Amino acid sequence: MSRYQTLVLDLGARSKAELRAGLIELGLDPEQAEFADERVMLHGSLECRGEPVDLRLAAGSLGSVEDFGLTVEDGRWQLICGDVDRRLLERVLVEPLRQALAVLLARRAIELADLSVSETVEPDGTRRLRLHSRT
Repeated sequence: MSRYQTLVLDLGARSKAELRAGLIELGLDPEQAEFADERVMLHGSLECRGEPVDLRLAAGSLGSVEDFGLTVEDGRWQLICGDVDRRLLERVLVEPLRQALAVLLARRAIELADLSVSETVEPDGTRRLRLHSRT
C-alpha cells in the first residue's frame, strides 16, 4: 500500500517564492495555487486520498512514481510524498534543492553588496562563485 509520508526539511528557504525559485533552478516546474493563501491538492492513489500542499510536482518528476509536494508548517518546510518515492526523493531532491537555495541566497547577497559574480561548476559538481567589484 502506498501512503503519503511527511519529511521535515531544513532547507533555509524563508518563503514559497524562494523555494519555488530553488525548484526552478533544478529544472522543475512546481504547480501552486492561484492565490497566496491557498494550496493545491496532491492527487492521491487507490490507497490514500490527496493532501494539500503549497507546491506540487507531477508524478514522473525526478523519476517519481506519484506526485509529491512541499508545504510549510510552523515555519518549517516539509516534503509530502508517497512511501514508494521517499528514498528516491531524499537522494535526488533534498540535497540538490538545499544547494540550489544556498546559491540563490548567495547571489542575492552578492547583488545587495553591489558585487558581480562569475560562477563555474567543476566536474565533481563543486560550484565556485568568484566575487568581483563592479568598479
